Amino acid sequence: IKTSAGVTLYTVDNVLQVSSNIPSYATRAAFQAAYIPASVTHFTVAGLDYVVDASGTAITSANGVKGSPYWAILPAHFGDVSLSSTTNMSTILQAAITYACSLTDANTGFLITKGPGRVDLNGRLYALSAGLTVNRGIIIENGSMVALSGFTGTYMIDIVAGAENARLQDLYLDGGLSGTTRYADLIRVNANRVRIENVYGVHFPNYGLYVFSSQEIRVTSCVFREWMYTDVGTSDGTLRTAKAIAAEDADGIYSNCVAAQSKYPLYVKGALNEFTGCHFYNGGSLVPHDSDAVRIVSFSSNNIFTGCYFDNGSFTIERT
Repeated sequence: IKTSAGVTLYTVDNVLQVSSNIPSYATRAAFQAAYIPASVTHFTVAGLDYVVDASGTAITSANGVKGSPYWAILPAHFGDVSLSSTTNMSTILQAAITYACSLTDANTGFLITKGPGRVDLNGRLYALSAGLTVNRGIIIENGSMVALSGFTGTYMIDIVAGAENARLQDLYLDGGLSGTTRYADLIRVNANRVRIENVYGVHFPNYGLYVFSSQEIRVTSCVFREWMYTDVGTSDGTLRTAKAIAAEDADGIYSNCVAAQSKYPLYVKGALNEFTGCHFYNGGSLVPHDSDAVRIVSFSSNNIFTGCYFDNGSFTIERT
């Protein structure tokens, strides 16, 4: 490697020497038991890349050297995920989310100088005993989560104030099921201009997607079902208690979505929302019950439906 003036900066031997100064550890336990020299700036653990960070929360060596993820942010950077589908991963996932949020500015409508942090679930299934909180406009993608019995809190993912422009994409969320008991609601949104894309959600007692306060939310190519078609709540409609999609703010855009097998597949309590190419239905019950495909409550004016399909349920507009 030379400068434009031909001055040699690195030879092959130099580069190999630099590479050899990046220590590698086979397991988290091996790094946690190691003493790391002050000269080390990067290291790998179980194939994952880390950078030395005095305020890092991902991993700490025996002599107090701390690390943060280098490049991609994976839950595995923050703990053992080998039993992720059956063991509570709430603490590990929250640590990854918190770190991603630390890399992302709070969005107040002004210039954003850093972020968004991106948490890649790496295609794994993660079991949760507690909900996750997102307070910055980060991206969470590429994996699945299931609530465990004894789940504490209400929502699997709670997007709170400060998380404007947060994005959930390519996720499968299961609120958990035992008999007729569902353990957790799935998503609450309390930040503007959030994007929910290609999310499949099932098994929730009250809400699949609860848009509590999110002006100009964009929800695309999502499916929310309180009950899957083979579940007991499909054959017995009296077991349906939830709102699959609750649009309770203004100016939202919902496109190419399916909401089904719920007390209210779509529940609208806000104005000026647009619904395009969606399918809302409530069929399959062998037990008589009141059935709405869509319910628009009082004072929810100027909502627009284009190319939507309302199936096996009423389209109810309350008197205003």
